[in-house]
Amino acid sequence: METLELRVVPTIAPALSWTIGQDFGNGAVMLRTRSDAAPPSNELPPVEEGGSLRPPMNLNGNGLQFNLIPALGMSAQAIAGFQAAANLWSAILRDDIMVNIEIDFTALGSGILGQAGSTTQGNAFTDVKTALANDAKSLTDQSAVLALPAASSLSLYTSDATTGNPEIDNNGSGNNTTLDVNTANAKAIGLRSANNSTVDGDITFSSNFTWDFDRSNGITSGAFDFVGVSAGDPLSLIHI
Repeated sequence: METLELRVVPTIAPALSWTIGQDFGNGAVMLRTRSDAAPPSNELPPVEEGGSLRPPMNLNGNGLQFNLIPALGMSAQAIAGFQAAANLWSAILRDDIMVNIEIDFTALGSGILGQAGSTTQGNAFTDVKTALANDAKSLTDQSAVLALPAASSLSLYTSDATTGNPEIDNNGSGNNTTLDVNTANAKAIGLRSANNSTVDGDITFSSNFTWDFDRSNGITSGAFDFVGVSAGDPLSLIHI
């Protein structure tokens, strides 16, 4: 499970900032942990002429759908805010999949505006390349796939663990041959069933802050835009 914490930056409020694995004190903090999803049991779905993955019949070709799973006792206002953010993404993204997200609105630690996480699975680099090629629907998609390495593993520019000197890691070990793929992405390219019930992500916003849940008349001074933050920041961590 990747976990993101968003902290208010006092000098630029209400702007948000974060970084990976670093703590700037009164600035942004981003903490990440991971939990692997259960291996998918499904095979790759049938492929239509032209390479597009056939949409699962039980999703009725309606494009991206969110199954929001609210915590017990969560306010209807916060649930509606998360749903409004989800609807914004559903109107844009066309992959015929169901993304399951646990949501909550409760008190968090001091200075933490919200936190979000995503579930991942390991897939062979070659399997991801094949799935991306099968799912390519535009010239841009095809160009991106053609730009991927032809080999069965990746070469990584990194640093030597002992000396700290830069080096190329191309020894074909696990970190060269396996990618950690978000389960929502895996669904989108056919490496996981489109309506798999595994939780794909979680989002919690802190009830300690003042939120404006209605964007139609502007955002109240001193309040945070609940729908805007939901759609623009934590939901994007699902990496669909």
